[in-house]
Amino acid sequence: MSDTSKPSPSDSSESPSPKDDGFPRGWAGHEEDQRAAWLRLSYVERLRWLEQAKAFVAAQAARGQK
Repeated sequence: MSDTSKPSPSDSSESPSPKDDGFPRGWAGHEEDQRAAWLRLSYVERLRWLEQAKAFVAAQAARGQK
């Protein structure tokens, strides 16, 4: 006798479990990884990253105002 109460893996109505979010260690683990990556950057690399982020945000804002 088979158990039909379990959803099949192909059942698209089920929302993904937290383990399926692309971060095997969860969101907190992802944040830790990002913080460690940021701290590995030199001061100059951090400034360059921030300048690129500012330019990206400005470009997106300009696109939105058209």
